[in-house]
Amino acid sequence: MKGVYRQLQNFMSVHEGCGPNAVAVDAVPPPSPEGYNLSACCDCGATFQRWVSAEDARHDMIFTTLLVSWN
Repeated sequence: MKGVYRQLQNFMSVHEGCGPNAVAVDAVPPPSPEGYNLSACCDCGATFQRWVSAEDARHDMIFTTLLVSWN
């Protein structure tokens, strides 16, 4: 699964109307060489959960707007 960062951005964008700081994000357990579980929940009850492999994390580091904006 590529583009986990963009999926999370989309979730947060959809829920920005729920209020400031309505979405909480956590990685459980802490990242390991294999990856990590990324989870976000909104005050409205919606949740976002994805397994992020180390390869997916590298892909997002290279291809997201996060790094593009630094150029």
